[in-house]
Amino acid sequence: MPVSSYLGEAPAREEVNQKKPFVGASGRELDRLLKDAGIPRSECWITNVCKYEVPPNLDKKRLPFHIRAKQHGIDMDQQLAELRVEINEIKP
Repeated sequence: MPVSSYLGEAPAREEVNQKKPFVGASGRELDRLLKDAGIPRSECWITNVCKYEVPPNLDKKRLPFHIRAKQHGIDMDQQLAELRVEINEIKP
């Protein structure tokens, strides 16, 4: 069973390419924080709410994540349902 759980919003380009969460800049920061806390990453459950990359908002308006996701055809209700299944399987 994982010692700690880390949940991100959605993968960035690097995470999509490597098919692993938190391997880009956020992953390096998470690794640093885990090391400082003495927690091995291998003992953590790490995932994203949305499994698809959501492009950044290019407008001047700041749009919430779920609206940007919807604009790109991502069904967040489905993403949350899949996350619930994942949580029930992992039991973090």
